[in-house]
Amino acid sequence: MKRSGLSYQTARPRHYKANPAEQQRWREEFKKSGRR
Repeated sequence: MKRSGLSYQTARPRHYKANPAEQQRWREEFKKSGRR
């Protein structure tokens, strides 16, 4: 990949500007709905 000018990239697990408290609230609501 390096010779062809490409680089290995991975996705971030979370957005860098994400609000951790809001993410936790969303997870709790998602669990309550019973969806997986």
